[in-house]
Amino acid sequence: FSILVYDKETETVSCFRDHLGEKPLYRYDVNDRTIISSDLGVIAKYDIKPNLSLINCMNLISKGYLSEAKTIFSNVLKINLIKHSENKFYSDYVGGEETLEETLTQVGKIQAVDGAALLLSGGIDSLLAGKLLQKKNPICYTIVSDPNTKFDESSQTRNNAKLLNLDLKIVEIENLYSLHNFDQTIRKLNEPVGDPGIFNQNVIFNEISKQHKVCFSGTAADEIFHGYLRYRKNFFGGYISWLKKVISVKDSQSRIAKILNGDIYTMEDDRKNYLPNQLFSASDSISFNSGVELRTPFSSILLRKHWKKSQDVKIFDYLILKRELKWLLFRRFKINRFTLKKRGFTND
Repeated sequence: FSILVYDKETETVSCFRDHLGEKPLYRYDVNDRTIISSDLGVIAKYDIKPNLSLINCMNLISKGYLSEAKTIFSNVLKINLIKHSENKFYSDYVGGEETLEETLTQVGKIQAVDGAALLLSGGIDSLLAGKLLQKKNPICYTIVSDPNTKFDESSQTRNNAKLLNLDLKIVEIENLYSLHNFDQTIRKLNEPVGDPGIFNQNVIFNEISKQHKVCFSGTAADEIFHGYLRYRKNFFGGYISWLKKVISVKDSQSRIAKILNGDIYTMEDDRKNYLPNQLFSASDSISFNSGVELRTPFSSILLRKHWKKSQDVKIFDYLILKRELKWLLFRRFKINRFTLKKRGFTND
């Protein structure tokens, strides 16, 4: 959500955004006026001219998104995310001693609705999201634009649908970057995003909107539950240069090579910048402007306690995070390692 509250008695204005920044909120000060909107296009429609920032545009091109409160305009800023510690709304959601399994089950019960769609991939995250929603029988959707690429997950996605015992609709397109799709996608965005995946999203949300009003996905599980290799590099700290000397890495694609040679990003960086300024902002804009409400169980505020755990994680106990999601599949949902391997999953 993004909210603006005007108090007539005190003549004050308060602005709030949700805890992960799924909904944007922009502020533009000009002369004696302040314009606040959840849509950057609304500000651009006024008779005033926002100043395009060359530096911000270059950063957007090189990184794919803009950090913190920046936009492509030097005089238009995003209102910062709400601070949990300073807001009573969030202090009520600290949570008790529930396990991750219990909390996720609760989130599934709260968010699940009949007649919904589920964005299904070949990975663990959407498979677990599907398990949480399975009793509501969502229709699974996936997209195939070029089955010859190494990123094609269609076979694993079909296996996931079989494991869930849910119907799967495969959306196939011949020309992902057609002028029509390109133009339509750009017009649905609140601001520029450096991620070609938005064109996939536009096609699949257009298809989903024909039969559904609500769609679920496994988005943000990696950023919240320590799912990326780049996070683990932080654990080595000052030992990186020493490790490079003592460890001979012949395979540049090996896990240890990716950890030692990759860029350093923390989970906190991704939560503050990547999630609100690229992943969520793009997905929310495209789904909303396609007539679909996108729900992401892993970003629920009820999981806040478990995010804190993932921030404090040490090198030897990261198993309790993203790996714990996998163990939920093995233990709670009776999907074991043999079954996953048989269905096309690797040891990773």
